[in-house]
Amino acid sequence: MAPNFTGNFRLGYTTCINGEYKYHRFPNFLLKSLRVIFMPKPQEARMIKIFLRKLSYFLMKRFFQQILVLCLFIGMRMWGEAASINWLKGTGVYAQSEPGPTVVTQHETIPNPVFGSTLRVAEVCKGVAEPCAWDAAATWTAGAPPDADSLVIVDGAVQINDENAVARAVGIYPGGQLYFNPATNTQLQSADIVVFAGGLLQIGALDQPIENAQTAQIILRDLPFANDPLQHLRGLVVVDGILTIHGRALAEVYLRAAVEPQAGSDTIALARSALAAGWRVGDEVLLPMSSQCAVATTEGICPDETEERTITVIASDGLTVTLDQPLQFDHPGARDGNGQLDFLPHLLNKSRNVIFRSENPNGVRGHVLLHGRAQVDLRYARLQDLGRTNIDNLGMENQKGRYPLHAHHLIGPVETPVSGYQFAFVGNVVDFGVDNRVQGRKWGLALHDSHYGLIQQNIIDYAAGAGLVTEDGSETGNRIARNFVVRVVGGNNERQEDRDPSDNSKLGRAGVAYWFNGGGGNEIVENVAAAVAECTYCYGFKFDNVFNDAVMIPTAQGADPHNGGGVMTDSYAIGLTQFAANEVYAAPSGLTIWWVCTEFEIPREGCTSTMKDFHVWHVHRWGYFAYETNAMTIDGFVQRGDAELLTNEYEAVIGLYLVDYFQRQTVVRGADIQGVATAIEAPVNRDVRGASGLDVGITHIEDSRLIAGTGIYITSPSSTNGADDLSPQTTIIENVQFGYPTARQSAFIQITGDGATNATSNNPELRNDVWIVNYNTAPGEDGDDLYIVPTYHDVARCDASLGDCTNDMSANYPYIVGGRVYRLADSANPHPTPPELYRIFLPTIRQHR
Repeated sequence: MAPNFTGNFRLGYTTCINGEYKYHRFPNFLLKSLRVIFMPKPQEARMIKIFLRKLSYFLMKRFFQQILVLCLFIGMRMWGEAASINWLKGTGVYAQSEPGPTVVTQHETIPNPVFGSTLRVAEVCKGVAEPCAWDAAATWTAGAPPDADSLVIVDGAVQINDENAVARAVGIYPGGQLYFNPATNTQLQSADIVVFAGGLLQIGALDQPIENAQTAQIILRDLPFANDPLQHLRGLVVVDGILTIHGRALAEVYLRAAVEPQAGSDTIALARSALAAGWRVGDEVLLPMSSQCAVATTEGICPDETEERTITVIASDGLTVTLDQPLQFDHPGARDGNGQLDFLPHLLNKSRNVIFRSENPNGVRGHVLLHGRAQVDLRYARLQDLGRTNIDNLGMENQKGRYPLHAHHLIGPVETPVSGYQFAFVGNVVDFGVDNRVQGRKWGLALHDSHYGLIQQNIIDYAAGAGLVTEDGSETGNRIARNFVVRVVGGNNERQEDRDPSDNSKLGRAGVAYWFNGGGGNEIVENVAAAVAECTYCYGFKFDNVFNDAVMIPTAQGADPHNGGGVMTDSYAIGLTQFAANEVYAAPSGLTIWWVCTEFEIPREGCTSTMKDFHVWHVHRWGYFAYETNAMTIDGFVQRGDAELLTNEYEAVIGLYLVDYFQRQTVVRGADIQGVATAIEAPVNRDVRGASGLDVGITHIEDSRLIAGTGIYITSPSSTNGADDLSPQTTIIENVQFGYPTARQSAFIQITGDGATNATSNNPELRNDVWIVNYNTAPGEDGDDLYIVPTYHDVARCDASLGDCTNDMSANYPYIVGGRVYRLADSANPHPTPPELYRIFLPTIRQHR
């Protein structure tokens, strides 16, 4: 197809006018430069940012005529470049002319490891229907196949048919196609493989994957770096090219056990058929630790009980697998208060027949970097012992971004692929290896400014710092579904923001399974985390939106947000809308969320979030540790603890830990929390400082079951952030069933005036009412409606418009501790005067939600 000169001019001009230089990039450029040079404190940076943004907007408007001239120049430049652009037929990707010594993108300058080489594909292998054999002498201009010192330029069609292919570096140039024969065992050893624009690397295809009985391997050689100070190379790098990998497909990469696997057993019963999932005899499987870490004094002792085995037999129905060795540990499930088994651990299949691995895990490890307009479909591969970046501070010897699987500003093709996604990572295994307990390599699968991808059914094992990551908060439209992060081996236990001193970027190295820098913007569903190493602030999932400010997100699928296709968006106004059915077990804690729908304690009106059907079991600290959020609905939260451990006085597992930090308009709905010390610790800092109004300071807990030593713990308005102008608070408890585990019995509802444990301010004088609708009755039954005033308040604090202050019924409700109990006003009573004062009668309670 001929180059479109007029279209290219129009594209360059309109891109410039529509925002490339007008309002978007210039303010960000100033901000980023300021942060890098001066590195001010975050609070100072926000003030400077506002000033600079206003200044830059003024300057851009003031000199807009000069900008028009610049845009005309850009249009002319793109028109000229059109003459050097070729259309790669059938791919939808523009292939630039042959790369020079480096490839300069908007974000990187990547060395060309084969520049200047004369070893190329012979003319007879170009434009052919069938690729030429790598091992054939006639395939190459040198008249001989490449050797271990060769710098190979693939600019024709070549296929690897055996396990003897070797090179020092391979560059797949425009028009080049490198295939692996799907019907034979194949292998390529090379330190570098770079797929440039217009090039193709194919290891199996959707309609012709690597056959079940065959393997295809890429071994990334252990060679020192040369002319590559930022260490982009020594790995697989795809810069605007095409990467297609399809190994043996598995319908399911992990299956839940049907019964609790026991120590000494060499069989595992499964809830679904291994045969139907595509599993085979000889597959390597992993059974995560599932027991709850017991607390000896105040610290956990958490042995690693995760076990790896090989399948030797699969039953004819696929529902039982036999292992090569008996299990060493019990792998218990989680039970409710009646002993009913509610959750069981999973068996993971780690075998893949497409393998990328480092030649020397203790030497120069390889990595996979996928960049720009690359077309990537990576399915059912195993990435073994890859990744160089560790949890230390960044620097020349610890370059950022050298992860096992890294989508780096991956925009994908202009036209959406038939899959509906801009890129796909499906069914892969990222295995750092057991030595990562010492090496501390981080981020198994990282999405950085990459959008509308499919990240599904991937397994990440032995990661440090974090397993699956969104890096800068801009990531949008990705579907992150049914992945499994197992055996996180540690981090630096960082609780708050953790920035690198060299460039102020967040390091994401606390020790969590899923670390999302930012809030919503992506669909995150049915993912699992298990066997996370012990530390105080290690979680299965962490949303970290601290100091993210505005982020550039794409305006549409396939748009390049940094080339006219983006819009600056307030990160604090992006709520969690598709976070559902995720699960954590055998971890210190389940989930934590920072600054979603609020910037610290400045809420974003109209922004809402929902945490839907989050399941957490056998954690030993918190099910959910809440930092600053606004308008958060916790719907269908289920937690199971090992109730037998509650006989130990030091066990203090908490389900929903909502105290300490700003929690405005929180709703807990449909929770089922059993076998823990405390089910819910209610918020104590519930609204904008000093705020007042009809719906201020209200927290809803409804339609829930709480079987815990303490069901709901409510204390006086307080804060760990030093404020003394807190809002009053009301807790509305509706249709909640309470009960005790056998080993721990304290209170269904406990009220104190002590404030949060670590509070720097406490205001017990503020209103702290509790309204209960249908106290402790079965679903659908009409129970008592109660109005409770804390006993630390004077008797006169009882408001007659809310309840019957003449009749304190506390003796009838011994499991409500720390409060005077009155009958709550109901719909039959007249409205209070003035009616706008409270408006809390039962028919209007739901108005506050």
